[in-house]
Amino acid sequence: MDNYKIVQPGDYTKEHLECINKFKNSMYFFAPQTDIMFLLKDINFRGIIGSDVSAKTFGLKSGKDFIGKCIADFPCESIVKHAAQITRQEQDLIDTLDIDKKLEVLCVFDYCDGLKARVANKRLFYHQPSASILGVISTATNVKLRDFINIVPTYILRFGVLGSIGSMKPDAKIHDMNLTEYEQEICFLFLLGWDFKQVANFMDVFRPQIKPRTTDAVIKKKNYICQKLNLTNTNLKNLCEYLFSIGFHTKMPESFYSRMIGAKIVS
Repeated sequence: MDNYKIVQPGDYTKEHLECINKFKNSMYFFAPQTDIMFLLKDINFRGIIGSDVSAKTFGLKSGKDFIGKCIADFPCESIVKHAAQITRQEQDLIDTLDIDKKLEVLCVFDYCDGLKARVANKRLFYHQPSASILGVISTATNVKLRDFINIVPTYILRFGVLGSIGSMKPDAKIHDMNLTEYEQEICFLFLLGWDFKQVANFMDVFRPQIKPRTTDAVIKKKNYICQKLNLTNTNLKNLCEYLFSIGFHTKMPESFYSRMIGAKIVS
């Protein structure tokens, strides 16, 4: 493999600019036809071009608005707060000088389109003829439920469900019934196959209290939830089947998302 070198924007050659413009033109053509999120930055982490979908996600009007902007310039406050973390990850990627290196990062932020989890795939943007590294290109997709298993320790996925996970607001209603944030969390864990003891142990860590929770306490809470939802059968299986039937599994309690906000390297 050729020994690649890092090239500053001020040192771009005519060939480098042609390479970048060719990429930009292709993106101008394809971006409006897809909902793909992508962003190209130079090696100083300033935007060169991005998709309109990405722009709206970060609070900008169009992909062209990325030009010259770094993360700290984005209107999205949640992203700005973690600018240093994201930049450090991308700097480490550049420092490898490895054009075959790919970085997969789990990004949980309060984006301009809501609190969501996305996986960003990042790699170096390079000009092969001159063995030059010109920047970093990243694409992002919403996290699939099947890929979310390893986020919370000992996740056990019981349902073969695909699709993106959204966030559930604390005041969200289920068929005109309000569940507290705590009740939402318990229901979500039940849907993933956790038993009463697992839920109790997890909640003792996630929501610590003076006395450890007992299995019986979680069972009583389950029964109370069934009553709130007007379910005559308080059996756990019946509760899970009902929650699954109304799509409860497609949204994670916002409190879980909030604990994971940031950009974490997956691979």
